[in-house]
Amino acid sequence: MVLSPILGLLSNSLFALELWLIGKLFKGIGEYKDIFKAISLFNIPYVFMIPFYLIWLFIEPISLFYDYENGMFFLPTIDLVLNFIITIWCLVITIPIVSEVHNIPYWKSFFILLISSLILLLLIIVPILIIIIFTSVLL
Repeated sequence: MVLSPILGLLSNSLFALELWLIGKLFKGIGEYKDIFKAISLFNIPYVFMIPFYLIWLFIEPISLFYDYENGMFFLPTIDLVLNFIITIWCLVITIPIVSEVHNIPYWKSFFILLISSLILLLLIIVPILIIIIFTSVLL
């Protein structure tokens, strides 16, 4: 909980750096500080999840914090669907944000986001696969 603001700033900084560098490859003119400020906006739709989590906290607090062993399937499924919808909403918001900051068309903005997402995915999945392989070999 204490590290959340620090990790939020760090992840926002790294994502802004990645969008700035890839945007420069697409002839974008945005500056890093403008991108840093602008991409903070794409997390705003997640605020709409707060009422859902508060209701869940009052209805079934154990299933919110622990595994769903007691047959609680309804609320986690709703959570999954709502998070998927909000993630798509964030993507739809982020494309014009990057386009506006870099002063480029939407299609270039889409590809900047796609390339940066693929890079982040590789940076996350490759180390996880390496860890899985090494732990399975050692066991």
